[in-house]
Amino acid sequence: MKTLLAVLLGGALTLSALPGAAQTSADSKPSPEKLGMMMEIGAVLNPDQRAKLQTGLSQGQEVKDVLSTLDLSRQQKIQILKILKSEKGEP
Repeated sequence: MKTLLAVLLGGALTLSALPGAAQTSADSKPSPEKLGMMMEIGAVLNPDQRAKLQTGLSQGQEVKDVLSTLDLSRQQKIQILKILKSEKGEP
């Protein structure tokens, strides 16, 4: 599973970088929704931004806190907001 996510995100964001992944057992998996959201966000970011996101998440930071530290373009911000809203079920 770790390898699959790394491949899908260009190798920059791994399963261990997902919030709460470090505290779960080896048999536990993040929800498909969480994986989908992280893959969508990873696709919007450039390689440097993905690396910074991975580092922040692996240090226990929240996704929104890490995203606020990235130098996101206006278009990236719009795309990520749409992803986050769709995850929450907002229109």
